Amino acid sequence: MKTYFNVSRAIALQRYLSKKVILNDRYDRISRIVAVDSSFIGNNKIVAVAGVFEYPSLNMIEYKYIVDDVKIPYIPGLLAFREAPFYIKLLSKMTFDIILVDGHGVAHPRFLGIAAHVGIVLNKPSIGVAKKKLYGDIRVFRNKMIIVDPKSNKIIGSILKSHGKNLYVSPGHCISVESATLFVKSLLRNYYLPVPLHIVDRLTKELKKKYR
Repeated sequence: MKTYFNVSRAIALQRYLSKKVILNDRYDRISRIVAVDSSFIGNNKIVAVAGVFEYPSLNMIEYKYIVDDVKIPYIPGLLAFREAPFYIKLLSKMTFDIILVDGHGVAHPRFLGIAAHVGIVLNKPSIGVAKKKLYGDIRVFRNKMIIVDPKSNKIIGSILKSHGKNLYVSPGHCISVESATLFVKSLLRNYYLPVPLHIVDRLTKELKKKYR
């Protein structure tokens, strides 16, 4: 069954929520990270996974997942409305200090990518880590690659090199660009993605095979 999705209202909601984003460090000691990722079986069934990891050891404590129907289509810039409800449902049952999302934070046309959306709804620090740039100009500042909003010239993210490829890091909520970058850098080990995201990505693929 298809669900009517009002794009204009979704965009208006993003603009409203983006005003609530805090790009200052509003957290204490981090001892538990939760990473979320998803995969799709066809176009209409999602496999969403959330895994909790100790920090800094990065040992996984637990994971939960949902396999469910998706009624909202994929629309560039509105990914959160398709995937975030499943992440929020999973995270409401878990204990953690910070959220790591496969997607963007404020490096988004309306400064509210999926990581910012989830962080605002749950009122938790969040970071987006993506494989491709969605929005912003790439510049070099003090020998570091940064993502800049072309309209305001504000720094909205950074680019880290991992195994010869780019990772696009942007804060979601309650964390600064600098802290988000340093934190993600501390999670890079033997894989292209930060360890928690690498593991939940692998879990989504395994579960996808199981439920296909």
